[in-house]
Amino acid sequence: MPGSRYLVPKYKTRHNMQEDPASVFSQPEFKASLAKYEQMIQDGIHVYFEAEELTLIAEYYANAGDMKSSEEAIDYAISLHPENLDVQIYKCHTLFSHKKIQEAQQLLYSLPDQNDYEVRLLYTELALIQGDAEKAKRLFEQCYEENPYIETLFDIGQLYLDYRMKNEAYPWILKAFKQEPENPEAIELMASFQYMSENWPEAEKLYNRLLDEFPYNTDTWLNLSKCHYQQGQIEQAIEALDFALAIDDTSLFARELKAHCYLDLGESEKALQCLGYIESHTKDKPYIWDILTRVHFELGNYEEVLEYSDKLLAQGDLPKESDKTGDIYFLRIMAYMFTGGVVDATMTLRDWFRIDTEDYRAYSGRGTADAARKVRGCERLLYACHQDLSRPQSGVYLHRHCLFPEFFFPGSLGYLSGTGSIQSLRYRTLQLFHGLLPFPLKPQGRDAHVSGARKCLYP
Repeated sequence: MPGSRYLVPKYKTRHNMQEDPASVFSQPEFKASLAKYEQMIQDGIHVYFEAEELTLIAEYYANAGDMKSSEEAIDYAISLHPENLDVQIYKCHTLFSHKKIQEAQQLLYSLPDQNDYEVRLLYTELALIQGDAEKAKRLFEQCYEENPYIETLFDIGQLYLDYRMKNEAYPWILKAFKQEPENPEAIELMASFQYMSENWPEAEKLYNRLLDEFPYNTDTWLNLSKCHYQQGQIEQAIEALDFALAIDDTSLFARELKAHCYLDLGESEKALQCLGYIESHTKDKPYIWDILTRVHFELGNYEEVLEYSDKLLAQGDLPKESDKTGDIYFLRIMAYMFTGGVVDATMTLRDWFRIDTEDYRAYSGRGTADAARKVRGCERLLYACHQDLSRPQSGVYLHRHCLFPEFFFPGSLGYLSGTGSIQSLRYRTLQLFHGLLPFPLKPQGRDAHVSGARKCLYP
């Protein structure tokens, strides 16, 4: 019969509603194991742990957003229990979540029990990752035929939702919901489906049903807050987050959501207090520095943009040629431009070109800097960078140029606007700009729903 899966990054664990991860982690037995493990790390020695202890410790770190420590815990579990199937399965999920597909495949193919239910689910997830929907459907059907239990329906529905395939998920979720309409996991899955379908009032009703029975489940309060937020009910969203924090005052994700609510209300100081708390308590400093860079940019705090972007670039392990790296460089360059640091902006551009010559934003930044320095030909360079307005990203940066015309020659904006009026261009770029920059991009795929693992700030 199917068993529950472990919580890993970007992977929604199916768990009993009464077993909130925060309550599991508050148990004396777990606290003792965690303290023993962290003392071992501090002392630099090796201590024996049971496989289940280490997978729970890895889950704890993943739940707290400390991906590095989570991976270290599961790798230590592998070193102690190389043949333990549960540990190997957790490792596969972790590799999937980090898009290390080839490494995950190698581990998956080497697992000792290829007929294990959880292993079969891994093969189905691999088919989803590879975009083979027909194969995934066939494997799911075989899995349910061999395991005709409601737990199998939960697993299939959840995996489809994890990969944003709500239409494929619905028949399985509905079947489970009809079988046991009072089952908390069936209600939770249906709520997830309704949320993903943007039927937020219905999702809100279902989450409230769950809270009537399980009022101390933090994930449900977090998801309820997101329903309120999506309906423009910001005060109610904050109230739900306060309940979540009353249950678990260490929840950094609740504070992220709360910061976003405060920003929407124009209460930037309260928002920054929430983000400052996260910065003080998280081990994943680059994650929160990235958020703070973006938030301060939107608030016009360009000195702080330079401070946090400097911290990000100084750590030295940013992925090359990635969108996030490009974001950091671009915001840093624009912060220099807005504070008159044209020379510093140019130097930063040179650093950016050393690691990435493909990002069109680098050429956009170069055109902006050249325009400020009155370099011949900059208008044509800017126009070439932004002529494709079908890409939303182009609208973000063109919008910035249009709203700050002091950076350009008198004829520069006219050249950028082509045959249309500058007012029309501004209107179009304002539409494209809305909601794209303040935080990391809105969560896609399996990040779209709260599962206890750290998520992007956007609801």
